[in-house]
Amino acid sequence: MWHHALGAFVFYETLLYMDFCVVFGTMLLFTEISTIFMAIRYFLYTHDLSSSLWYYGNAAVLFFVFLIGRLYY
Repeated sequence: MWHHALGAFVFYETLLYMDFCVVFGTMLLFTEISTIFMAIRYFLYTHDLSSSLWYYGNAAVLFFVFLIGRLYY
């Protein structure tokens, strides 16, 4: 989880310097933000919590993060 937070921090820091290669590289890392929520969904499913409120909440967050992080980008 920490490497995802660090990647988001580096993404915003490199936008200040506007070096194309670095910005492009960190934007590609930003597309991986939805991986966190896909892993959480997998763990909830494997522990038979697929009918819980946490599962549905995570699915909603995953939808919006995937939409913004991968499709909109």
